[in-house]
Amino acid sequence: MKTMNLDKFLNILQKIDDFNSKLILNEDKEVVNELKLFYIKRFYSFSNSLLSLIPNMEKNKFSIISIGVILRTCMSDFITFYYLFGQVKKKPNEYEEVIRRFMADNLDYLHKDISKITDKKKRENLFSIMKMKWPEYFIENKNEIIKPLRKSISEMAKELINEGKTEHKDAYEYYNYLSKFEHIGKLTIDLQEYHENNLNENLNKLAVTYSLYLDSFICVVNSFNISNQLKTELNELIETAKN
Repeated sequence: MKTMNLDKFLNILQKIDDFNSKLILNEDKEVVNELKLFYIKRFYSFSNSLLSLIPNMEKNKFSIISIGVILRTCMSDFITFYYLFGQVKKKPNEYEEVIRRFMADNLDYLHKDISKITDKKKRENLFSIMKMKWPEYFIENKNEIIKPLRKSISEMAKELINEGKTEHKDAYEYYNYLSKFEHIGKLTIDLQEYHENNLNENLNKLAVTYSLYLDSFICVVNSFNISNQLKTELNELIETAKN
C-alpha cells in the first residue's frame, strides 16, 4: 500500500471486520496455536478501533493522537509475536517454556501487587483465583509464578533485524516514531500539531504501517486450516490492499 485515500483505507478495514466476523477458530491450549489465536484477537480489536477512529480524522484532527498510539501498539505486537514465533525454530525443545515464561511477565507483576496485601485471607484468596485461572504459570505446589522472561521491544527488534528481516527494521522505526505520541518529551507537541494538520500524509503513513500488521495477520490465519470460502475472501483482501 504505497498511497491511500480515506475511502480505500476504510474499505480495507471494513473487509477485515467482515472477514473476522466469519472466522471461527477453536480455542487451543497448544502454546503456539494459543499465541496465534491471541494475535488474531488483538489484530481484530485494533482494526475495529481504527475503523471507529479513522472516519473522524477529517472532522476531528485530534483523533490522530489515539490512532498513533494504537498503531504503536500494533508495531509492538508485530515485533513481539514474530520474536516469539521465531523461538519455535530456534529452540525446538524449549520454545513452549520460553513462550510461557514470556507470557508470565504481567502475571508476575500482578502476583507482586497481591503479595503486598496485608490481609492474609484476602491475599490467599486472590492467589487461589490466579492459580485456578492460570495453573500452568505457577510453580507446582507453590504460590509462586514461574520465572518470567523479560525482553524489551528494542532487544527483540535487534535480534530480528540481525537476522536480516527488513520488515522488522521498518516496524521498529515506526514504533520508535509513534512512541513520541505516547511519551511526553520536547518533540511530542510539535509532532502532534504537525500530524493534526497533514491528513493526506497521515493516511499514507497509516497505510504503510498498518500494511505490516495486515501481512502478519494474513500469515497467521493461513497457518490454520480454514474453509475454501475464507481462503478466497482472504485472497481478495490481499488484492484490495495491494491495489
